[in-house]
Amino acid sequence: MRCLSGLVAALIGLGVGPALACAVPTSIEIRNETRQPVRQLTIDDDSPAPGTASRVNRLPPAGLAPGGAVTLTMPSCIGLYVLTAVFADGTEQRHPGLDARRVRGLSLR
Repeated sequence: MRCLSGLVAALIGLGVGPALACAVPTSIEIRNETRQPVRQLTIDDDSPAPGTASRVNRLPPAGLAPGGAVTLTMPSCIGLYVLTAVFADGTEQRHPGLDARRVRGLSLR
């Protein structure tokens, strides 16, 4: 039992403990301050390995209307992410470098 306690203390001292899991998922509120609907929102790793981008739409089929807001859960509570919004006319807005530890909201303009 002493060895186990020592090992746990050593891991915490090395900073390994907090990196094992997120206690609370990080969420971000996205506000659509443009004049057109958003039909797709994706949140991906900001530096994915080639061929690993997920591009999973995080919006319901109705999309996000102008003036509307939606709260999304980040993939992890740590890391840098890029949010991509695709509008009804096909144009895209990219917001790279979103730090999951700090960002809590983003306005599309």
